[in-house]
Order: sequence, then C-alpha cells, then structure tokens
Amino acid sequence: MKPKEGPLLPEELQEAEHHWIKESQKSLSDRLKKGELKKFSSYKDSDGIVRVGGRVDKALVSYETRHPALLPREHWISLLIIRQVQQCGHIAVAATVAKTRRRFWILKAHDIAKSVKFRCVFCREMQAMAESQVMAELPECRLAPFTPPFCYTSCDYFGPYHVKVGRNKTTKCYGVIFTRLNTRAVHLELAVDSSTMEFIRLRERSTQPHDKRQWIPVYWS
Repeated sequence: MKPKEGPLLPEELQEAEHHWIKESQKSLSDRLKKGELKKFSSYKDSDGIVRVGGRVDKALVSYETRHPALLPREHWISLLIIRQVQQCGHIAVAATVAKTRRRFWILKAHDIAKSVKFRCVFCREMQAMAESQVMAELPECRLAPFTPPFCYTSCDYFGPYHVKVGRNKTTKCYGVIFTRLNTRAVHLELAVDSSTMEFIRLRERSTQPHDKRQWIPVYWS
C-alpha cells in the first residue's frame, strides 16, 4: 500500500494514539486480572481502551477527562506524555501531573514528573539559587557608645486601637513607639490621630523637663 502524502489528518492522529495506548496497556492485563488496580474501578470502552471509572459521569467535562486512560509507569509513552506537558511552560511537578490527568491516568505519575523536571536544563537554570545581597554597614548613630538615653531614636506608628472614652463612647487611637537605636530600649505614647500636629505634640511631650531624654531629629524606620 502506497503511503499517503501531506499532513496527517485528525482521524489518523487519533487512531495512532489509540494504538499506542492499547499497546502500553498490554502490560497491565495481568495486574487487572489479579485485582491490583481494583481501586481505579477500571473498565474497557468501545475502542478497547482501559479507562478509570468513578462517580463523575454527570460532570460537565469531556469523556476523556471524566474517565482518563490508564497507563503503566514503565512504558515509554507515559514518559513522552509527561515530558510534553512539562515542556509547555516548565511548570511544577504537581501542575504537570494535574494537566496530564485531564486525559491520562499514569501510575506513579508524580515520580515520572519529578524525574523529568530534574533533568530539564531550563528548569534547573530557573531554580538556581540567587546570590544573597550583602547588607550595608550600620550607621554611626547605631554604634555610638556612651550616648544619653534616647539620643538617637527611631519611631513608628502602630494600630489603630479603639479606646474607651467616658461611659458609652469609644475613639480610635494610634500607638507610637520610640526605639533607642543603640540598646533597643522602647518608649510608648498614645496618639489620638495620625496627623502632623499630634506627632509634634508627642515630640514636645517627650522633651519635657521631667523626662531626662534629649531629643535629636528622628530617624524614621
């Protein structure tokens, strides 16, 4: 018979796919007879392909998705299928297995997908460990010895918190934390809002005579 010329037709591609699926499933015949694959509720369709059963017959998906073809792990076609799916985007192992099971249920597909991804040069380059950035040196104010308490200070707002005012009234307030840069000692204040004037009031309150701290321009964290 003279071979046909030109591109392959969809019917020819589907016929070739069914042929190789049935060829790969010949190694499963003994395991099916012994009941080793009973948990898959397998059955043969009209084309003689062993498929996975289940309770999803009424799902609004294709027949191949509801009942994927059962393939052995050892056959070459299982490796080719997973390799094709993995190379379309170089996705993770779990995503590769999930996309494969839209049409084929390969036994121990996770192990094959992991092996394919490990041998993929592109994936190994993408997952290479990046260089860690060297942290800058500490500023002089963090290392100055024998400085007055809270001489070099950083501050930050946190909250808000609902504070009870009076008997049946609550208001929203913010916490302000002042941290000494040398020893990490902290001082807390309560701000009624996050405005600039309220911060200036807290700043002046922190520099009252009864407080022995000296205030120097703040380093914001």
